[in-house]
Formats: sequence, C-alpha cells, structure tokens
Amino acid sequence: MASTEIRKIEENKDVASLILYRDSVTPFRKSFITVGEDKMSIAISFKKYVEEFKNLEVYQSDVFIASFPKTGTTWLSEMVWMICNDMNFEKGRELLAKRVPFLEMCGIYDQEEMQKSLKGNNPEFINDSIGFIRRLKEPRLIKTHLPFSLLPLQIQNNTKQPKILYITRNPKDVCVSYYHHAKLLEGYRGNLEDFRTLFLTGKVQYGPFWNNVMGYWKRRHWPNILILQYEQLITDLPSMIKKVALFLEKPLTDKQIEILAKHLNFESMRRNKSVNGEEVVEMRKKQNLVVEDGHFLRSGKMDDYKEEMNFEMINKFDAWIKEKVAGTDFDLYT
Repeated sequence: MASTEIRKIEENKDVASLILYRDSVTPFRKSFITVGEDKMSIAISFKKYVEEFKNLEVYQSDVFIASFPKTGTTWLSEMVWMICNDMNFEKGRELLAKRVPFLEMCGIYDQEEMQKSLKGNNPEFINDSIGFIRRLKEPRLIKTHLPFSLLPLQIQNNTKQPKILYITRNPKDVCVSYYHHAKLLEGYRGNLEDFRTLFLTGKVQYGPFWNNVMGYWKRRHWPNILILQYEQLITDLPSMIKKVALFLEKPLTDKQIEILAKHLNFESMRRNKSVNGEEVVEMRKKQNLVVEDGHFLRSGKMDDYKEEMNFEMINKFDAWIKEKVAGTDFDLYT
C-alpha cells in the first residue's frame, strides 16, 4: 500500500484500516474494498467477478451451504454431501473442495499471482470456481461465504428457490478460530487483540459478521432456507443430521444416522484427507503465507474463546453483540 494512503488512514484515525493494511496485505491480497449493500470487506480481486456471481444461472435442484467463515462450513458441507449422495464413502474420498466447490473462490485471491506462485498447478475448481460450477451437472452442491445480498440474483428475487443451509456460531468463537485460520492460511501477521479490532469493525474478509448473519436470519421462514447453529451440531449431532436430511428430502434410517455421526465426529474429520484441508496448508507454506503452524480443522470445540480472550476482550464482545442485536428478533448468543 502506498505511503500516502497509510498517512491518510493515520490522519483519519482509522485504526482498523491501518491494522488491515499493515498485517493482512500479501502478494495475493494487495488491497481491500467494500462491496454491495452489506458493505462486505473483501480482497480487491473480488471486484472482477461481482457481476458473474450475481448472474450465475441457478437450478432449482441446487443446494447452497452458506455461512460466515469459521462457523462450521466444512463440517456441514461434508454432512450435506453425504446425505445427498446416499452416504457414498468411496466417492467421498475425492476432495470436498471439488465435491462442494466454493462459489467465489476465484475472487478472494489474485489469481494471476496464485498461478505464478504455484507454477500453474492451481486446480480449476479454485482458479475458475465460477466456470467450474457452471459446468457441473445437476444437482450441484455449492459453498459460499457471501451475504444474502450478493448471492445470485435469481435467489435474491426468489425466481429460483434452491435449498440453502446457513450455519452460524457464537461470534467470540468465530473470531478466535478465524484469527488462527488467518495466521495459518492468509499470511496475517498481527496478534489476536488487533484481529479482534478487525472483526468488531467488520474489516476482516467477509465482514461485517452481523450483516452476513442477519441477511439469512431475516429469511429463515422461507421454506427453502434452514438456519443451523454450530453449537447444535456439537451437542446433538444425530438430531442435526436427521433435521438436515429431512430438509433435503433425503430421510435417513437410525442406523444411517449413527454411521454418519461417526464419520462426522471431529477426530474422524481431522484424519480424513478429503476434508481436513492439509493440502491447502501445504500449498500456503510454499507461498510463504503460513505465519503460525496448525491444522485447518483446529479444535472443534464450543466456548474455545475462553482459553484465549481476556476478561476485557470478552466484555467488549458481549457489549458489541448486545448492541448489534438490539431491536431485532435475533435470539442466539445473547
């Protein structure tokens, strides 16, 4: 970032932007912009694809797995894929990223720099995710972190009603998990306190958190949308599997639910090479983006934030949550 821009940020006392550019800029994310009515914070490379995402042809048979990052997306994606594919564990050995492609993946990193750094060995479902999805046969399973206001227009105007499963999580746990994710895969160089500032001000990639959550929450009564909580999956996974299967109109027997619950437990997921993200970690190491060693699937726990946030930080988060849900009917995490 140019020194004049840094000075401008300093003069405006925009601490969050200063942290963002100081600790998050990499050759693959050279700058950041805000997009759409929800003012989503995203890498500038996203700008090139906005219209393509909006104009994607949606099929009625599509299933979208939507979320804010680090809320249980991988967990839910594997569950949905297994239910929709009759628990085909053999076929499920293929990378989850290919079985459930990430809609906007091509826009969240500078693909020219990515291709250069990987000597052209970047898979199609990453460097041309939108094209890859267009070429898939029905029924398609699609992952996204986009707020509702940036989904394909056919979904927004309700001319197509694909099934949408949205998962959310206690934002204190999301922040801690996202912090470690950013240090592991995104080249973030700051500390947790500074990352908290980015999170609370909506400067993290895909922020603001509440704009993302509320866009789906307001539409939770739509028959094609199902809202799930990460904490529900932890406390009663079999019941959540049953609920998701019924929503997808693919009911499972009690025995199938038992088998799938074992497949989806955290330790099983962490050992599963098709879902544990270790190939992405190795890729990021080659690109010098790994600041902190770790695992893509890190802890899988509830209230993990208590081990890393101090009393002052937790109080600030609680006040922020209370402020953001005031005047709404949102009744989670308050």
